[in-house]
Amino acid sequence: MINIAGTFHVQIGAFHCPNEAQQLASSLVQQGYTKSNPTPIQRNGRSLWTVRVGSYPNIRQARSVHSSLVDQHPEVKIKAVLK
Repeated sequence: MINIAGTFHVQIGAFHCPNEAQQLASSLVQQGYTKSNPTPIQRNGRSLWTVRVGSYPNIRQARSVHSSLVDQHPEVKIKAVLK
């Protein structure tokens, strides 16, 4: 088994409209997920606001959350912040 050191976040989506990102983030909080403030990033010269939940210490926990969201949000991804 590979052991990756870092923290893991589950990214649910990336939106061109910050209001759409905020609506999704608020909906996730109402469902019991950790608060996530949409974060702006640049892609191909355009701004996107990403919506992520959690800061998980291992991939196993991130995969569990990913599994709980993938039916509603097929584009959900796990993002790692490696040490």
